[in-house]
Amino acid sequence: MLLATFNDITNLMPSWLLCFLFVTVVILCSLLGLYIFNEWHRHTKLLPNNEVAGVMFGAISLIYSLILAFVIVAAWEAYEDLEKEIQAESDKMNNIITHISTMPDSIRQPIHEALYNYCQRVRDDEWNMQSEGVDNQSSAIPCIRLMLLTLDPKNELQRNVFKVVDEDLSQITELRRSRLSHNRSQIPGIVWQILQYGSVLLIVFSYFFHVASLKLKRIYLSFFSGCLGMCLFLVWSLDHPFHKHIQVSNKPYMEIQQILQKTNSIICN
Repeated sequence: MLLATFNDITNLMPSWLLCFLFVTVVILCSLLGLYIFNEWHRHTKLLPNNEVAGVMFGAISLIYSLILAFVIVAAWEAYEDLEKEIQAESDKMNNIITHISTMPDSIRQPIHEALYNYCQRVRDDEWNMQSEGVDNQSSAIPCIRLMLLTLDPKNELQRNVFKVVDEDLSQITELRRSRLSHNRSQIPGIVWQILQYGSVLLIVFSYFFHVASLKLKRIYLSFFSGCLGMCLFLVWSLDHPFHKHIQVSNKPYMEIQQILQKTNSIICN
């Protein structure tokens, strides 16, 4: 319930505002941590030892940055794979339209309508689907395939066209299944925990650095924690490609619908 409420709230925010709020919260939490740290050690004089601490901080930062870079690259590749799968699904539907255009109206029209409704369903329902609804979402592809099975090919040409269309529908089914899998997080939970704990560890470690001016230390900390916050938000954004304001484009399905409308309009005229 709480997660659903959070998703509803974030869906109302533009991406820039969501990023700004997240980074601001990270910065404020880091500054609050610094305040608590200073209060805790108010009566304890910490000796300046930035050289040793700097070496250790550099080593920890290097390990963390390598993990972060690996996760960002993996998330970006998954995002690009999703875009390729969407385009491939669109290409297969375009291929079906091309082959079916050689058929008579009694065959062509129902399949065109089924494809149009399929694209509309993808845009309206599947694009904003939550991860818990993926397994319960039925596909419109079996209905189109069943429609083909009920049609009786009149000649060898129609038989070959039906075979090609059936193969394309099979590939569309696989591409759709892969597309829906991206509604779930592609990053394992343990990796998210490492990124979160690593960020906290680096921020807390930075408290031990001696800076003559507390104001200057707060400025340094704000830049440092803000950078970590932006990196985490980037990973989260790439891992949620169907979020309302950060989602991948559904333009290929709109283009298929436009092609269907244009094709049917030309044939009718």
